Amino acid sequence: MNELRFDWFPSLSSSVMDERVQLVVDALLESYKAGRGVPSKESYTTIYTPITRQILSSLYQSYNSYKSVSFPLHPRHYGGKNLQNIKFSFRHTKDVYNKLLELNWIVVTAEGVENQNVTRVAATGDLEQAFKEWGLRWMLPELLPEQDCVELRDVVRNTDGTARRTGKKKKTKKIHLAVPETKEVQQQRQRLTWINNKLRQHCISIDLSNENLLKLEEELAKGGEADEDNYRSLHLQRVQLTRIFSRGDMHLGGRFYRGWWQHLPGKHRPHIRIDGKKTIEVDYSGIALRIIYALNNIPFKTEDDPYDIGLKQWTGKSDIRRKPLKRTVNALI
Repeated sequence: MNELRFDWFPSLSSSVMDERVQLVVDALLESYKAGRGVPSKESYTTIYTPITRQILSSLYQSYNSYKSVSFPLHPRHYGGKNLQNIKFSFRHTKDVYNKLLELNWIVVTAEGVENQNVTRVAATGDLEQAFKEWGLRWMLPELLPEQDCVELRDVVRNTDGTARRTGKKKKTKKIHLAVPETKEVQQQRQRLTWINNKLRQHCISIDLSNENLLKLEEELAKGGEADEDNYRSLHLQRVQLTRIFSRGDMHLGGRFYRGWWQHLPGKHRPHIRIDGKKTIEVDYSGIALRIIYALNNIPFKTEDDPYDIGLKQWTGKSDIRRKPLKRTVNALI
């Protein structure tokens, strides 16, 4: 399965998307009747708008790849203490889902089976026609909430602390943990929010012909099943990053994930464009070691080789010992 869960896509904003969202919200509130103890129409609008935008955004982005999105239809997938759950209300999400079915804007492509597969849906009818007319266009992604910029993960473990592996493929199961509220975490969130706000305001795309895009999609699909971090299709709106610490420790991991370009095979990276402009990859020799020197206020000449540790007959970058030495040093770092 390469369908992503609908809430894993960025929520998009543009004049055409806003218009479609409003049509659904208006349809949901057609039969609204005010009364004692009944929330106001404005309250329902506030609830339904982000849910509708999220669903339509996911359908639009998946339309240009695998067509379908994963759509859980059981309350256990929503709210509660499980950090992996969908953050929207199940009841209100189901209201939007049913209205989209009623409008003939979505079609079920696969029925969910209890404790096995999740229902998958795709755009159809008037909504599918709208997506065709829109084409592949840039839309402003909603800024990722600061709280979601940093995640703490682990895997299910045995009593002895080893990772529990199950099934024929002996896979581990990821779990989300609560992120400790520290000044360091607050600073990490603030910095990444600033970065994400810059990233989302630019069109980061890939310049390939339709034929080569299809070949790339096929190549990505061979990578295995898609999940929240490793998706096997091009979703060009996923430009914001999340810092994920692994193994249940805020000092382990901490890499940045979820930029669509991170899963792009190296041979295709020269085709990445930012606002239509070509990109290059800058390679700094021994950057990790140079940063360590700088952190300790130790001067280090630009022309010096950071991997020259005094071995006899060292010939610099052409030395056959340099590559294994570099690998060892960086593993130690």
